Amino acid sequence: MNFMALEALRAFVEGGSIAEASLRIHRSPSQVSRLLAMLEDEAGFPLLLKEGRRLSLTEQGQGFYQRIDEMLRAGDAVREYARGARRKNRTHVNVLVAQHLIEGLLVDAVARAVQEDNAFGVTINARMPPNVDAWISQQQFDLALAQLPVEHPLLTTEILAESRAVAVLSGADARAAQAVITPRILGQGRFIGLPQRGALHHRYARAFAQAGYEPDAQFDVSFGFIACQLAVRGCGAALSDPLSALSQIHLGAQIRRFEPETPLQYGLIYPKARPPSPAAQLLIRHLRAVAAEKLRHVETLVATPADGAPRPRRRKPRAA
Repeated sequence: MNFMALEALRAFVEGGSIAEASLRIHRSPSQVSRLLAMLEDEAGFPLLLKEGRRLSLTEQGQGFYQRIDEMLRAGDAVREYARGARRKNRTHVNVLVAQHLIEGLLVDAVARAVQEDNAFGVTINARMPPNVDAWISQQQFDLALAQLPVEHPLLTTEILAESRAVAVLSGADARAAQAVITPRILGQGRFIGLPQRGALHHRYARAFAQAGYEPDAQFDVSFGFIACQLAVRGCGAALSDPLSALSQIHLGAQIRRFEPETPLQYGLIYPKARPPSPAAQLLIRHLRAVAAEKLRHVETLVATPADGAPRPRRRKPRAA
């Protein structure tokens, strides 16, 4: 089958329209339409259904796309490998990263690496299917960042930093007056949960079981950083890794200690057969420094007075 036609189908599915697909694959809308028509002819059954002015996948089209998606992702990995081979530049690092660690950690570390070495460059790939092990093991990369555990025989894993889950609330949430958030306090208002397949969900579910109480989640979201954003906007309280929580401070996020304590580990992952290059080592050094600084900041924010009383609210400085 025509590979460009398959790419046009993926661009249509991901973009939601012919116009968006044309932008993604740098073809005109009429060319995209012709590619999709060609693909339908080759497939021998309709892929698209027109309802008014809107196009969508038919049931057969959905099944067809599910079967070609893995092949297209493999093609992405091959092209990425070829780009890296052509570059042959030991100042460039190909990084795979969990979405919540981009703003919370990676961006600052990359900026510091560039300041130290102006030739430093990075490729950032944040696509993540549900199975993190498969996501990492099937990609060409120099370094990956994710919450542990991640186990695969072809990967080497190191602990970047260790911390614990925190509670995130808006300033208007009455529960934010508490210095320590427990499962029962979470249950006093709306709670934003995470999907059961996620590593953080498994950890806080154990904490709930330890406390003998499980709050009812009115919201369920795919990623922790989304839960933080909803919490800041007053939709409820969320449990989060501390780096995701810290990235929402500028929006007024209230970060509180959560008990029972829920340990977390951030990991550095790289191919066992290919140790980190000098450029990767440069980035790793800055990742460690940024993680340490940010986690110290979080610990300061959630520090509890010795008597366990709620922390006094800070007064805003008076204008001069």
